[in-house]
Amino acid sequence: MHHSRLLCRLLLFLSMVQLAGCGSGTYNERFDARQEELERRSKDTKSYAKLLGELFGASVLKEGTKVKMKMPALAKSHRKRRFEIYQADNDHKDDEGTISPQRLQPPFLELPGFQSCWEASDFLPTDESDDEVGEEVPFYCYIAVLPAKSPAAEDAEEVVADEEDAEAEDEFDSNSPANQLYEAMQEKFPDVIDEWETISCPTPDGRVIDWFRLSVPSGEENPQHFFCLDTDGNRVERQLPARFDLYLYEGKKFHVIVAWRVPDVINESTFSINDLVPVCLGTLTGADE
Repeated sequence: MHHSRLLCRLLLFLSMVQLAGCGSGTYNERFDARQEELERRSKDTKSYAKLLGELFGASVLKEGTKVKMKMPALAKSHRKRRFEIYQADNDHKDDEGTISPQRLQPPFLELPGFQSCWEASDFLPTDESDDEVGEEVPFYCYIAVLPAKSPAAEDAEEVVADEEDAEAEDEFDSNSPANQLYEAMQEKFPDVIDEWETISCPTPDGRVIDWFRLSVPSGEENPQHFFCLDTDGNRVERQLPARFDLYLYEGKKFHVIVAWRVPDVINESTFSINDLVPVCLGTLTGADE
């Protein structure tokens, strides 16, 4: 009887060791997976914090409103110029007077509710030496802000509400900024414009806000017009492969349009549109207030 009890206890102990071993393996796997996830999140957080640190303080996008967003500082490289901000009637030093319409807005698109053009540039390196600089090539951010409901839109909504008029509702939808911008882009770039896509942008407080985006991919087949400066400081017109990204945020109070136009030579060397732009867009505030 005594030996039987010992045997039972031994078998129970061995079974517990076996179970503990299986549980330990599963636990270790989960622990390792969790550690990898935490390390990935930490890396993403540090990367986001670094990019956020490369932005200015919040800039008011439309005077008289609370609509604000942070923009890149562009001050870390001696070859970069800070953004200069232009509005419709401002002078531009390279345009011999009032800023050229082709510089103020995208040369192929007039933005509704246009507010300002942000222009920066970089001196391209030459083949001779890294210290030598070549032409100065600009890149742009365009800002537009308009009320979420214009008087015309409110009237159209009222007609729909009062008369349930489907035709008025269709007219209201077709006049929305999203449709107007899409049709204008489709007309200019019929072979490359796809549907609006949703871009989720991280916010400083750990949330995300969703923007809509239309893109014109860079490439020799879609060159864009730019005013550059040659090595003697003379203005020259160039057709350069460039990327154009049009972003739309449909806020409760304001629609915000942000468009980036960046030549390939800039995007590849000095300004990462993929990294910085979503961080900028995530700092938008005031469009829903």
